[in-house]
Amino acid sequence: MSRRDRSRPLVVDLAGECDFAPDLLGQKAASLARLSREGFPVPHAIVLTTEFLSSFLEQTGIGADLRQLFAQDELDKTELASIAQKIIDAPCPDDLINMLAETVVPLLSQGPVAVRSSGTLEDLEGASFAGLYETYLNQRSAGDVRRSIRHAWASSLLPRVHEYRDKHGIERPVAASMAVIVQTMIKADAAGVVFTVNPLSGVDNELLIEATWGLGEALVAGRVDPDRYRWRWRPEEERERVVARKQIRVEARPDDAGTVTDECDGGMQERAVLSETEVATLGRLCVRAQAAWGKPLDIEWARAGGEFQLLQARPITTLSFAGIDGEWTTADFKDGGVSASVCTPMLWSMYETVFCSSLPQYLDGVGLGATIRNQPWMLLSYGRPYWNVGAVKSGLVSLPGFNERQFDEGLGITVAYEGDGITTGLTPRTIYKGLRVLGKLKRSFKQRLEHVEGVVPELDSLLDGLSSIDATSLSDRAMGDRLASIIEDYRRIETEYFLCIYDNSNSQSLFQEELAKLVRRENATEVSVALLGGLCDLSHLRQSRDEESLVAELVRDAHGRDELISLGAAELTRRWQEGSPFPGEHAIRAYIERHGHINPRNLELMFPRWREDPSPAFESLLRRLSGESPSSDHSEVEAAQTQAYDRARDELRAKFDRGIGRLAPWRKRSFLDGLETTRSLLWWREELRMYSTKIHAQVRRFALELGRRLEAGGVIERAEDIFFLEWPDAVALGRGGLEGAEARSRIACASLYYESFKEFDNPDEIGARFGASRSAVADRSSEGLEGIGCSAGTYRGPARVVPSVAEIGRIRSGDVLVTHCTDPGWTTAFSMLGAVVTETGGVLSHAAVIAREYGFPAVLAVAGATRRIRDGALIEVDGSTGRVRLEPGG
Repeated sequence: MSRRDRSRPLVVDLAGECDFAPDLLGQKAASLARLSREGFPVPHAIVLTTEFLSSFLEQTGIGADLRQLFAQDELDKTELASIAQKIIDAPCPDDLINMLAETVVPLLSQGPVAVRSSGTLEDLEGASFAGLYETYLNQRSAGDVRRSIRHAWASSLLPRVHEYRDKHGIERPVAASMAVIVQTMIKADAAGVVFTVNPLSGVDNELLIEATWGLGEALVAGRVDPDRYRWRWRPEEERERVVARKQIRVEARPDDAGTVTDECDGGMQERAVLSETEVATLGRLCVRAQAAWGKPLDIEWARAGGEFQLLQARPITTLSFAGIDGEWTTADFKDGGVSASVCTPMLWSMYETVFCSSLPQYLDGVGLGATIRNQPWMLLSYGRPYWNVGAVKSGLVSLPGFNERQFDEGLGITVAYEGDGITTGLTPRTIYKGLRVLGKLKRSFKQRLEHVEGVVPELDSLLDGLSSIDATSLSDRAMGDRLASIIEDYRRIETEYFLCIYDNSNSQSLFQEELAKLVRRENATEVSVALLGGLCDLSHLRQSRDEESLVAELVRDAHGRDELISLGAAELTRRWQEGSPFPGEHAIRAYIERHGHINPRNLELMFPRWREDPSPAFESLLRRLSGESPSSDHSEVEAAQTQAYDRARDELRAKFDRGIGRLAPWRKRSFLDGLETTRSLLWWREELRMYSTKIHAQVRRFALELGRRLEAGGVIERAEDIFFLEWPDAVALGRGGLEGAEARSRIACASLYYESFKEFDNPDEIGARFGASRSAVADRSSEGLEGIGCSAGTYRGPARVVPSVAEIGRIRSGDVLVTHCTDPGWTTAFSMLGAVVTETGGVLSHAAVIAREYGFPAVLAVAGATRRIRDGALIEVDGSTGRVRLEPGG
């Protein structure tokens, strides 16, 4: 047992100001403290912190026994039981008894109390430890409370606790770390549990409420059959109201009472535990708690005197998707940025408009649209856009040689079946259709390349024209019309981008199929990576190159460089915004203006671009000026990548010329043409991504100006609230076609939904076929992890686990970035990296393309990487084989 930290409190009153650090209060008490601080109704409680237990163990000498036990390779259950009994039997030191008297006795004067364990290994994201520790209710005397506290401490040493820990791959603690909650018992006439997302259906706006009469302990223990209610809290066109016996479904908006019908077998009615109004009241309370946490919660509640109290809140650990029809994925959407984090309604609605028109248009053009018309192509779930991969598969299955596993693995989609899944054989009918589709695809590739080169000057002119408009000079009457016009411009640019993505993905698939026939399987990925590298002048590398040129110019003036560093990013940002002078001002302003459309959060309209807030640009610039982020010679890296491409291509050419194996000379032109087409489409995809980023910046500029005017007129509370309206509603509000009260209601509901999943690590795939998604605490063993090698080379360095781009500032030179996914918002940090590891993506993803051009290894689609790799651990990344090896202790 570790010795206690005397600077930390032994007892904490949750009604006061307190730090809700789980290592001090335990997970359960930390959640209660957070609920209390956020203003939720919580029964009065005090917490004997982990330091109280440390003091008890230190003074009784039991701590030495525990340290010796935990140092063993395997825990001896007999010794565990013996030490647990010592904790129960040992005399309590006088100073601790006095402290208990000072804190517990006043609480007992208010009535009976409950004594609950609050372990540091409890209510974790992927392991709840539910029911493993002890709870004691209706404790009426100080002696009862002291005994219950000891038993709660001892429960942390129960064999079942350590068996559960081992099963979930959780590292063994170095100490018995347990806090204890002593909480006022409320006179509950009803109690139960609320899951803020129904864990059975997976529908994100459906709460599952279980309720029983009296205390809720019997429900938690599974000894009673509760009333069950399903309540949908977001507006929908159709609202089902009734399900089976004792399963009462209520659907209502947050400000509606809703409707409940209680049906029983044989027509015999039973009195519901909760009225329809109470279901709505409890539902709204728990949705607010979910929004405060930013993730789905499992909440215990009680009702006393007609009022609800929250007794516990913890993250839901397992979700099933039985209530979601079809197959839906965020594949490519995360890489594109729109699903990288929770999405505002304006961005979602813009993306939906383009995707739901461009994809059917493309499928019709290549002969695959007839079988999949009238499909819902997109779904907003857990605050992220998903696309209908099941519908796309239903079109592809008519083609010869379709293999579902190859399709899913190529996109990094979870394989939820055995073997190859759905496959299509070779028949005259499928061959005929396949040849027709293949011909149309190749024509589409050629036409796309010819079209995009011609349309880019028009897009440049369009963006230049928008940039020249002073939004503040437009009349209020014109703002709604201007936003509608900007959305049409967005649709044009984004449609060009999306159509290029579709052709790029299909060209890549055909290329990979041909390559697989020409090279050995074990070499296919490495050859593919080399053949897709060496793409010169990629759009998202221009900023980094310009930054390096700017740094080279600034360092020539040593005094000016030192002054820039001493001023710091915050002061430089202030001067930039106020127009005040600073060293290198002219060159720096030109650089920021040239890349002013950049936003570290990429597409999301809520966040400012460099032109509004250049602090990220200054921070990156200062890192280079101070030597923290060393400059690299892009020309040398580009030359090396081009040489690698030339070598790989020439080797294949030579084999064709010699007619080795299947590399017959007559196939040479077809293959090499396909390679050049794939490379060209990949280059143009990245180029059009830049145009996409620029038009998003323009949409933000005009929408925000409209928001400012609506705020000034008292129509909305904040200018940024405009982004919580879908774009047709924002346009209607600007034109006077939507009432302010209705707009505010929609904004409030959308904001609550946005906040509800802001911190949630959402599943990449949802739908009944995918079964349950568990946010498990994965094993951090020294065994290797495997993914897809997407950029060749080997690198060994410290892992920097960065869950989101919001923490990009933690990255240091030479780090291995470990994250869920990357999008263009990460590009500014790529020049500092030694390697990259992500949980999603493939050879064509943005992270892979940029890593290849920077010349460092990348391994993508490593399942659970952010959980299995510890921040700061030393790891080795092999971008050729797709393996990531953790050093011992990592």
